[in-house]
Amino acid sequence: MKVKTPAEIEIIAAGGRFLAEVLQNVAAQAMAGVSTAALVELAVAELRRLGQRVGAVREKLVDVFAGTDHP
Repeated sequence: MKVKTPAEIEIIAAGGRFLAEVLQNVAAQAMAGVSTAALVELAVAELRRLGQRVGAVREKLVDVFAGTDHP
């Protein structure tokens, strides 16, 4: 196991804060009647709003929800 430097720890922490914001905004919209596809698109929109590239992220989110029973 490699010990992380303080700079690496801060990068990881910043990523966690960033993802927590996205998750909070998406979770606020997760309710009966909202499809997983709509939540994926909301997550993509949130990531774009925060200046992130989303190509691979969107594909991964779609893969995660593929085959679920949710519309």
